[in-house]
Amino acid sequence: MFDSSFYDHMKHLLFLFICSFLFSSCARRDIYLNLYYPPRITLPKNVNKVSLINRSQAKSKKDVINKIDEFLTMETGKIDARSSKACVNSLFDEFIRTQRFNEIKFRDTTYLNNAYGEQIPPPLDWREIERICTEDQTELLISLESFDSDSRVNYRAEPASIQTPLGNVPALEHHATITTNIKLSWRIYDPARKFIYDLYPMNQTVYSKGKGINPMRAIEAVRNKDVYIIEQSQILGKRYGRSFVGNYFRTGRSYYQRGGNKLKTAGKYFRTGIWSEAEKIWNEILDGSYPKRQKGKALYNLALIHEKEGELEMALKLLSRSFAEYNVRAALKYSKSIRIRKQRLDRERADQLD
Repeated sequence: MFDSSFYDHMKHLLFLFICSFLFSSCARRDIYLNLYYPPRITLPKNVNKVSLINRSQAKSKKDVINKIDEFLTMETGKIDARSSKACVNSLFDEFIRTQRFNEIKFRDTTYLNNAYGEQIPPPLDWREIERICTEDQTELLISLESFDSDSRVNYRAEPASIQTPLGNVPALEHHATITTNIKLSWRIYDPARKFIYDLYPMNQTVYSKGKGINPMRAIEAVRNKDVYIIEQSQILGKRYGRSFVGNYFRTGRSYYQRGGNKLKTAGKYFRTGIWSEAEKIWNEILDGSYPKRQKGKALYNLALIHEKEGELEMALKLLSRSFAEYNVRAALKYSKSIRIRKQRLDRERADQLD
């Protein structure tokens, strides 16, 4: 039906397609990078001194109401006071560990009480914030605004049997489960700019369980409750401290190493970690009289530099130029990866403002 020349032509096209695919794949080289993920809370770079306070204690005028609530829900003012203190101490320790701030003033501010219980209170008066920061010679005030732990008991008795020398004896097994919901909130005040950088509620549920034929074994859950609440409060304080520092994650990327001597030399620098020299050569390709294909590859490679530094907008602009001006199709796939990262960051920053 088809003559031999047709088959020869098809074989030739297939050969060219395979060669083109292999050349395109080999033109890029894979590399693993530690990319920077910016912190959730972004503060001015010149802010290095902070005051840390705990204003989560309830006002004394609510003592009667609190004592009734304690009886009904097993909530105790003492454990909330101890846990909130443990939470702030844990945040302080995390700041020391990460060295995010040069100076941290942790003051006893029991007079700054919170009359709103588990509810997030209104912001502190700016005059009070200015007074604290002036006395401490600090630039920001970080406050644990509220703290509340609410515990509920679930008790039941189930049929069981006890093995004895005379055989199995029917009995009742007692089960006690205490569910504690911890709610707290933070604010960051900037007295110079009259600006609140962060309002951040946190919550965590803690379970304490006990069981036994003897009811006292079940009551052990009550005894362990306070320990679990304090431990979880420390974890929440540490977790908030991590919001102030960025981190790195390891991921795979690719870069162009072929297409000319300049790209090859820059690729060697890039592969060995001398990023500044690689960046310099790629910029020389862009500014010089080089083939369009090389310029497109240089733009693609430069996007890697900016992504690594957390400059996602610039990376996207370079990739857009790489595809639009020089038809580097790999830039489309790379752009998609960066947009996913950027959307996640934008959502977190929007939550921070809310």
